[in-house]
Amino acid sequence: MPESYHRRPNRSYEVQHKIHRITSVSFIAACTLLTTASAVAQGGKGPDLTQQADAVVVGKIASAEPGATNPKLLLMIDRVFKGSLVPGETINILPAGGQPKRAAGQLWGDYAIWFLQSNGVGNWRIMHVPGAQSLESSCYRIPEGFPAASVQGANGTAPSVIDLVLAELTNAAERLDPWGIEFDWLVLNFRHMPPSASLIAAYRRMSESSKIQVKYFGLSGLLKGDAASLEQMPLDDATLAQLPSTVRQLVLGPLGTRDPSPSTIAVLGRIATTQNLRVGTRGSAARSLAMIHTKETLPFLAVLLDSPDSALRSWAFVGFTRFVNNLPIDVPEMMTTMAWAEPQGPAPYRTAETDRHIASTIVPDAKHAEYTSFWKAWWARMQNQIK
Repeated sequence: MPESYHRRPNRSYEVQHKIHRITSVSFIAACTLLTTASAVAQGGKGPDLTQQADAVVVGKIASAEPGATNPKLLLMIDRVFKGSLVPGETINILPAGGQPKRAAGQLWGDYAIWFLQSNGVGNWRIMHVPGAQSLESSCYRIPEGFPAASVQGANGTAPSVIDLVLAELTNAAERLDPWGIEFDWLVLNFRHMPPSASLIAAYRRMSESSKIQVKYFGLSGLLKGDAASLEQMPLDDATLAQLPSTVRQLVLGPLGTRDPSPSTIAVLGRIATTQNLRVGTRGSAARSLAMIHTKETLPFLAVLLDSPDSALRSWAFVGFTRFVNNLPIDVPEMMTTMAWAEPQGPAPYRTAETDRHIASTIVPDAKHAEYTSFWKAWWARMQNQIK
């Protein structure tokens, strides 16, 4: 084992880390959003509108004030899940305070699940669906012209209101165009729902779908949101190409993990080194391996040194650099404090030679041959000495 090489980082190292801080902010932010999206897939922190609403109905906007941006509406009731309203009844709806705005002419004919509050004098107000940016997204839009979904409650009991709502939405998932905006809204609706046994049951129903977009969305909700969950879903190019971006982000989100457990590293390593996966997918896994850079990641990073893709090789250089310099696992929370650039203690594998081949971000192609040769030789020499 080489002698410990203790000294202040050289100027090149400091400059590279400053560049790394600037260039990686947006990438880390993106990984954070993806990981968050995956975690929320199982249930978000939104309120349970089925409990708060005075009425939950399926209905269609029958008319609206022409040209109004905050219109008074007439809603024709088709089905009732909660409250005293009657199918076939038409009611007045007023915008709630702070209600997202939308031109009345665009709202004509919207068929959806609506959550309503009564003002006690015959008028109703639309409740905000969590995440709503407009009246168009303030409801759960579903296709018109299909029979009510059949569903049972837990243990064969009568279904709850949330059971009925989720049954309608899972049916809608099967009928909507997976590349259309309505399917994207449906995905967002699920992500904002609070966790419940009913939500899990809905994801399970979708995970059994023959429609691949619905199936993968269901699986993304059932699984834990960590990299190990990806073992249950093929990530080949042909499959990913069939998924809309909203579902693909939920599926690939766990690749942004910083979990150093051997089981997670094994999954990331398999994905990063699998030749028939798209480079973007492999690159996300390779980046996580580089940011984790425990000794368990090194065999996978060593394989990437032989990759024909320069980005994958660069992540291998970064991972080896962070390992020999004994830097902490790089997580987004460290960006403001620069803690990711501070060694955790002695760096027994750091030498003058490793300092000449450091990488804290993507390495220019002109240096790849030199860096690849150095780190391959280093790994061949050191792999049996690392404790």
